[in-house]
Amino acid sequence: IEVFTELTLSRPLLRGIVAMGYVKPTAIQSSVIPVALAGRDICASAVTGSGKTAAFLLPILERLLYRSAGRTKTLILTPTRELAAQCYGMIATLAQFTKITSVLVVGGSKNMNAQISELRTRPQIIVATPGRLLDHVTNSAGVTLEDVEFLVLDEADRLLDLGFQEEVNEIIKSCPVDRQTLLFSATMNTKVDDLISLSMKRPVRIRISDKGSNSSNGRDLEVAPRLEQEFVRVRSGNEGINREAMLLAMLTRTFSTQTIVFFDTKAKAHRMMILCGLCGIQGAELHGNLTQPQRLQSLEQFRKSEVDILLATDLAARGLDISRVETVINFEMPNQVETYIHRIGRTARAGRGGRSCTLIGEGRRHLMKEIMKDASERKQITPNESSTNRSQSATIRSRSIPAAVIAHFVKKIRSLEEHIEEVLQAEAVARMDRMAEMEVMRAQNIIEHSDEIKGRPQRHWFASEKEKQSTKEAA
Repeated sequence: IEVFTELTLSRPLLRGIVAMGYVKPTAIQSSVIPVALAGRDICASAVTGSGKTAAFLLPILERLLYRSAGRTKTLILTPTRELAAQCYGMIATLAQFTKITSVLVVGGSKNMNAQISELRTRPQIIVATPGRLLDHVTNSAGVTLEDVEFLVLDEADRLLDLGFQEEVNEIIKSCPVDRQTLLFSATMNTKVDDLISLSMKRPVRIRISDKGSNSSNGRDLEVAPRLEQEFVRVRSGNEGINREAMLLAMLTRTFSTQTIVFFDTKAKAHRMMILCGLCGIQGAELHGNLTQPQRLQSLEQFRKSEVDILLATDLAARGLDISRVETVINFEMPNQVETYIHRIGRTARAGRGGRSCTLIGEGRRHLMKEIMKDASERKQITPNESSTNRSQSATIRSRSIPAAVIAHFVKKIRSLEEHIEEVLQAEAVARMDRMAEMEVMRAQNIIEHSDEIKGRPQRHWFASEKEKQSTKEAA
């Protein structure tokens, strides 16, 4: 399919597609949209950056055009707040020439009462994270999923990895049995298979890949085409401050614009944020220690190129579509190849080129060899590629940083250690002040509104404390 008009979409949606800047349907969109419009359950997977979100939104919006308003017909579940906000923004753009209504239900953005008011207006689409939605379904009067006709489980493997299995199962039980379910998952494991058997009826399985099916390890290690992968060897004597010096050297000398740096821990990401600030590098951070408004602000700053570097944990590794990301740097090689694939999938999206660079220690070099072996097998599977395609396909190379450059930045970091410690101490004091202030406000509220608080109905979870305790003991 060469153009969107061949997918029999209505004119208002075609105008929305133009507003999104889409020209030609991607492979996953061409495969999913006709099947979804036919009303079949779908279980789909494709390489990162292939347009999966539009693949499920367009057929749902098309069918909602012919449904009466005033009832919630669609529920979209995502693993993270950021991914939910991105999906909600895409709905706003694609449906801007229609009267379709939608609402975002996640923790940390609005208070519960404001969300209850929005849910009671019966929006046609709810985009939500499982925890907050289940809280509303269990405790908020007038909030129900009994009219849902379309259920989307986006990044299903990540939903389960983050521990939402029981919540997702409970939400599925709250939806009508007679519904259409669309499940998108990057990897298909036992947990996802169990979820498929629980939630879907004879699903159509769609797998978009430009790689042959025979892989030696049975796992999908596919990376986007036109992605250059680089590895910097970190020898056992160069850990610690030398690794930070290598990263600082690359951010200063080579990868100075539109770069995402991934860290394993929030503390390392924050320390590098302070270090970048002291060195005059414009950066923003994205991790779980930030409030929801702070996370969204960091993403917006990076999207608008107000900052050059985004320092993130794996919170940003899945699903987020940030245009024009030139480079992804891994401060450490993740301990799972799948995590590595999702991280570097933030660049080289939708057919564009991109680069990744990973600082890899001696303990995880076996993972790099696994990636190189997979790339070698992939080239053998497609020996008849044209020279043009070969030049655009993923390449792997090593990168070295001169010892003199590393020594220069080690010296620079050591000279800034005192300032870094001062900043961390000042932040700790400010954090304690905020906590004390919150406790005072909480105490005042309890004193002033004690009767109202006591009169509120107790909130319940779908599992009681007794059930949780018995589950814990059984485990």
